[in-house]
Amino acid sequence: MHSTVCRFCGEQFEHQRAANFIVFCPNCKKRTYLECEYGFGPIVPCSIFVGVMKVGEITYADTRLQYRLDSDVFQIHRVLHHGYKNLEAYEEAIGIIDDYVK
Repeated sequence: MHSTVCRFCGEQFEHQRAANFIVFCPNCKKRTYLECEYGFGPIVPCSIFVGVMKVGEITYADTRLQYRLDSDVFQIHRVLHHGYKNLEAYEEAIGIIDDYVK
C-alpha cells in the first residue's frame, strides 16, 4: 500500500500500486495520480483505483494497435478510440471512469 494526499481536497488515503496505474481520490472522486512507463516500456496493463479498490484496467484490444478499458465494477467493456501517443488512451479511459466514479 501507498499513502497519498489528494492534491484537490487534501484528503490522505491509501492506494495500491502497479507498474502503470491511475488513482482517483475516494473522497472527492477526482483523478489525483497517474504513474506510467510511457517512453520506457509498455503502458499496459494499467490498473485504475479509487483508493484501495481496483475499479478497472486498460489492456491491449485484439491487436497491439488498440487499447481497451474493462471494469467489472462499472460494467464497462469497450475498445478505446485513442492510442499510445501522449497517453491519449489513458485520458479517454479517465474520462469514462470519471463519469462513473462521480
